[in-house]
Amino acid sequence: MKQKKIWMTYLTIGISLIMIVSCRKTVGYLLSLNHNYVNQTNQDLTMEIYNQHDELFKSFTIENGDTINTHNTRGEGPELFHIEYQDGDSVIVKFADDKCLTYTDNLDNPNNKIFNIDDYDNFDTRLIEPGVRYNLYYTFTEEDYNLAVDCE
Repeated sequence: MKQKKIWMTYLTIGISLIMIVSCRKTVGYLLSLNHNYVNQTNQDLTMEIYNQHDELFKSFTIENGDTINTHNTRGEGPELFHIEYQDGDSVIVKFADDKCLTYTDNLDNPNNKIFNIDDYDNFDTRLIEPGVRYNLYYTFTEEDYNLAVDCE
């Protein structure tokens, strides 16, 4: 009878240790990512984010030369434009002189670079490593402004 009690104690301790180690590994794969957007276009701009129903759910004004943080991601991977429990499906950048750029989360669209993490200024494969804290930057340049067309 005494032998069964000792065995049960060791079994309980072993299971507890396995659970603690498993929980630590799960938490270890979380990252903390700040999404930053920089305006280097020589124009003030407004970045509008729309969901899959074409509803505007978030808007950010970025003055020329400024940087803003749109949101932070905490999870297993970067989530571009997942803000306040909504997913951005398109982004319209409106410049102060009524010119616009439209980006969509569509692989067939060649103008989707804001939705492609590889096109961000400082993307690094470290983003998929455990426990990373990272500031991700995307810069709007004069080149982007030159691609803009009159807003509809």
